[in-house]
Amino acid sequence: MPAVDILMPFRNAGPWIAQAWQSLRRQRFTDWRLIAVDDHSRDASVEVLVRAAGGDRRLTLISGAGRGVAAALNRALGEVSAPVVARMDADDLCHPDRLGALMEALERNPSWQAVGSRVRLFPAARVSERMASYLRWQNRLLLPDQIARERYVECTVTHATLAVRTEALAAAGGWWEGDGPEDLDLLLRWHRLGYRVGKVPGVLYLWREHPGRRRGWGPGRSGP
Repeated sequence: MPAVDILMPFRNAGPWIAQAWQSLRRQRFTDWRLIAVDDHSRDASVEVLVRAAGGDRRLTLISGAGRGVAAALNRALGEVSAPVVARMDADDLCHPDRLGALMEALERNPSWQAVGSRVRLFPAARVSERMASYLRWQNRLLLPDQIARERYVECTVTHATLAVRTEALAAAGGWWEGDGPEDLDLLLRWHRLGYRVGKVPGVLYLWREHPGRRRGWGPGRSGP
C-alpha cells in the first residue's frame, strides 16, 4: 500500500499529460501511486501517459463514465488504499518537493485534515491580471483560520494542490457531482464539518493557463 494515492482525472490532455507524469516521477518523496481516470478522452491522452510511464507500476489507469471531473474523482476515490489522497491536474506540474512537504505538514499538524500549497501560474504570457490578482490573494492565505475566514470570497485553496487524509475525505462524502464548482463546495462542506485546512508556504504547484483548460468537462471548474 502506498503512503499517498494521487488522483488525476483527465480528458483530452495529450499535449500536457506526459509532463505532468514526469513532474511526479521527479518527486523526492517516492512512496506514491497515481490513479489516473480517463474521462472519455478523444485524443491520444491514454497512449501518451502509458508511454511516458514506461511500465512504472505506480500508475493505475482506469476509465471514467464521461460525467465530468467530480464524478471521475469519486470513481478514483473508490480505488484508494493509501491513508492520504493527493490531487493533480493533467495539465499542471509539481515541484520535486511537493509531496514530501505536504506529508510532513500533515504529520506535523495532526489537527489538519488537509493541506495545500502556494501556486504559480504559467506561462506568463497567458496569465490575465484577474487570475494573477486571484492567486496573489489566495497565496496570502496559509493558516487554517485565515482560510476559514475568507471562505465566502472565492476558493481559498487551489483544489489540485491538496493532500487530504483519506478517512476525512470519505467521511465528508467525496466530491459533489452537481452543477457547480466542486472545489469550492468541498471546502465549504469541510468547514461545516469543522475540518482544518492549511497550506505550506512554498510554491509547490504550477498551474498551466491555456485556452482549453477544463473546456467541455461539464460540472466543476478550477479557479474563478
